Amino acid sequence: MNYFFDKNKFIITYFSRSLISSLLLKENELENIKINNFHCLIFLILKNLRRLIKFVFTVLSNIFKRKISSKKYNKNTFNKTYNFSDYKIAFFPHKGLRYSNAYKNTHIYDSNIDSKLYKEKIFTFFFESTDEVSSRFLKIHNIPNHNLNLIISKKKAIKKTLKFIIKNISFSLVLKNFSLSNFFLLNFYLNFLFTFFKYENFLENFKNLKVIYASYDVLFPKTLIFASELKGIISVSHQERSYHYSYFSPLFYNKYFVSGLFKNVLKKYDYLIDDYIDFGMIRSNKIFSDKQNIIKNDISDLINKKKSKKIVLCIGLMVVDDHDVGIYGEDGVSKKSNIDYVDTILKLSKEYLSCHFVLRFKDKYTISYLSNKIISEINDSPNIEINNNFKNTNIYEMVKISDLIIGKQTSIMEEALSAGKKIIFYDNENHFNSIDYVLNTTDISVRNYNELSKKLKFLLLENGDYSRDDIKLFEDYFSLNKKIDSYKIIKNSILEIL
Repeated sequence: MNYFFDKNKFIITYFSRSLISSLLLKENELENIKINNFHCLIFLILKNLRRLIKFVFTVLSNIFKRKISSKKYNKNTFNKTYNFSDYKIAFFPHKGLRYSNAYKNTHIYDSNIDSKLYKEKIFTFFFESTDEVSSRFLKIHNIPNHNLNLIISKKKAIKKTLKFIIKNISFSLVLKNFSLSNFFLLNFYLNFLFTFFKYENFLENFKNLKVIYASYDVLFPKTLIFASELKGIISVSHQERSYHYSYFSPLFYNKYFVSGLFKNVLKKYDYLIDDYIDFGMIRSNKIFSDKQNIIKNDISDLINKKKSKKIVLCIGLMVVDDHDVGIYGEDGVSKKSNIDYVDTILKLSKEYLSCHFVLRFKDKYTISYLSNKIISEINDSPNIEINNNFKNTNIYEMVKISDLIIGKQTSIMEEALSAGKKIIFYDNENHFNSIDYVLNTTDISVRNYNELSKKLKFLLLENGDYSRDDIKLFEDYFSLNKKIDSYKIIKNSILEIL
């Protein structure tokens, strides 16, 4: 804000929506920014009200279940099946074991019964009920798993929190120094204590646990990492998205897998990592792979078209509600931005008839936001199509056979770059270039149609290439053209711990 608004001329009133944001701004005491906590207070009240309603509903539900059952209802009956002391590794794959049909998150499991990473020796946890396909996979392979939130003892955490409050907090002092900011601060501390005790109680069940592997670094609870550190359990994760350090608060893990020189960047962002391990760009090896599913009609058709035309894959995002876009900013996910992107690619297809353009979004619903006129125009054109076959056509297979990839900011762009593919970021919103990201120092993004057309012609039709400095940066940070088996490096490093 200080960059855009001269503090000598402007006084900014910031309506904080988040308790954390309010506390951080208060801590920094910026002269020209006044904090209005009205929205924050309302959200806090509503949040606690939802918790109370959920608690009452759960209690009433349990009472009802006891009445209709001759046995006492116990949601933790699965504990009779698993002896937590048998497990030395816990795996947290986030929401499920696959990301659409793009890739599976099962790389940690070994089929060899003698391996320390044998699938039945790894306890897999989720923070919510996982999807049906993941559940079926876990059941078929007899992999121990559960929703962590269903086995955590909240009662014990509440008791420990209350005990801590009675012992360490003076209510007379709280009343004497009461203010809205101090109330927010107290709420933050109490939430942290409750969450910490909740995870501490959970870890006490795993007497022999040595390592926790979180496959989605920025979304894994830091409080659980902190509790693991105090228990002497080694935390392991990898760089899931190379640009996330610009969005999220600093991370801390014992072992953290990154690509190339990103470790130097992350240190500047106050990441606290004991051991950085270079593992290349995760999933770029899927593009390097020589395997090609030519049985699939969509892939077979593109291979045939590639004989006479250059294949240009155009990766879009998905449509997000305008309200959320207004809160978090335009990064290419608004309805308007998606329509503009399709119009731009359609215009390109008319200019470059020697190329075949394939549009692919992140979900199958985005196409429904396009007008009938645009859909009809694409269907009638000989050199552009929208691939909406998410069930059978894998995006990595499409990247593999493409000559050029145009896209919004999404991780598969960097993975394609690492695999040696020529890529162009289309950044008409100036979102990509507004964040502090190593790729912003390169000539890899464009802002409008004319720049995009010129870049496509140079890279694809004139067989041009990136500058020497850009290629050097790609090699240093994105492991350009290095066929690194990231999954193997992760498994070997965890095996060393076990």
